[in-house]
Amino acid sequence: MTATVSWQSAKNINSCLYQGITKVTCWLNKKKIKSVIEINIEENMEYTLRDDNHQIIAQQLISINSSLAKKYRRRLRAGWSLF
Repeated sequence: MTATVSWQSAKNINSCLYQGITKVTCWLNKKKIKSVIEINIEENMEYTLRDDNHQIIAQQLISINSSLAKKYRRRLRAGWSLF
């Protein structure tokens, strides 16, 4: 899956994008970014943009909405019968 990442700042900054605690990519001495990155997520995940001091500049929670049936369905009839 791909995602478009974009941000801008008033001054040039060094920043890195994190998926949870994993570093995805970094940008050095940039004011503005618009980039397409490849991501792999299977559950809800938080992405953070951090500076050189690891302070959070921005964060975004990505939620997964599945179109597939749930793993466990409620049974529509009883599991037993009398004849």
